[in-house]
Amino acid sequence: MDKKSLIIRRIAKNAIVLALYVALTFASYPLSWGASGGIQLRVSEVLLVLCFFNREYVIPLTIGCLLCNIASFTPWDMLIGTASTALTGLALSFIPYLGIGVLSGVIIQSLLIGVVYLFPPLELNYWLGVGLASIGEVIALGVGYVFALGFCKNAKVQDIINANLHRDFKW
Repeated sequence: MDKKSLIIRRIAKNAIVLALYVALTFASYPLSWGASGGIQLRVSEVLLVLCFFNREYVIPLTIGCLLCNIASFTPWDMLIGTASTALTGLALSFIPYLGIGVLSGVIIQSLLIGVVYLFPPLELNYWLGVGLASIGEVIALGVGYVFALGFCKNAKVQDIINANLHRDFKW
């Protein structure tokens, strides 16, 4: 395959990941914005485990998060929520152990999204916000972890997702 075809293929895969993030976020509304008792469960955050296998996915997932957070009409969610997704993706791509990477993602997301909970419309205590955010992140990233353990050890799946990091990963 020539270089131009490879670039087009990479762009297409990144566009698909971005579109999946946006589609999963809106398909799981109102869970995606914490309208169910304050627990924000972004089903789309499952896709963050892709960053463990290819750092390139940090960009489309971050852009997808920003596009979804624009719908929240809150500047702090656009800024802090998007930054937390980017930092989680980067942490997953640099930490060589999937379990530790997922745990770091839960911590990053919970601490940062806890700040978002301080502002309207919720205006909650910071630590309550951290607790509520951590519930959603444990579920989303936990499912991503199980998915990665179950499917991503397969060489064909790794080829489909362009895995160039941690191909022989351990838990």
